[in-house]
Amino acid sequence: TIPAGSLPPDVDVAALALAREQLLTTDVGFGVAIPHARCPKLVKPMLIFGRSEEGILFSPTATEPVRLIFLLVTPADRPNLQVFFLAQLANVAKSAFVREKLCQAESPAGLLDIIEAADPAVTG
Repeated sequence: TIPAGSLPPDVDVAALALAREQLLTTDVGFGVAIPHARCPKLVKPMLIFGRSEEGILFSPTATEPVRLIFLLVTPADRPNLQVFFLAQLANVAKSAFVREKLCQAESPAGLLDIIEAADPAVTG
């Protein structure tokens, strides 16, 4: 659940992320994708997590379905934040142990605990 007022109401974050995805897939391998967007008027970064039991092919050339999706939304006026968080998330995604734990998590709090244990800088 995204808290009310967290995203600017007049900005279509999904469209921003999809436009970025059209440039180059954000499928990083290991069944993980990290779509991302720089959002005008956003005050602080947001990480939205989703998972798919069946998996999603993120591009026409994909051979492995994506099961874990981290949507990273950062303030447009702070581009270095996006680079920092992308690196941290990619590092977290490399761990097969962490990926398996994320697939098994039963609550948002459990997800945060797993991500925080893997890399405290991601949750901040």
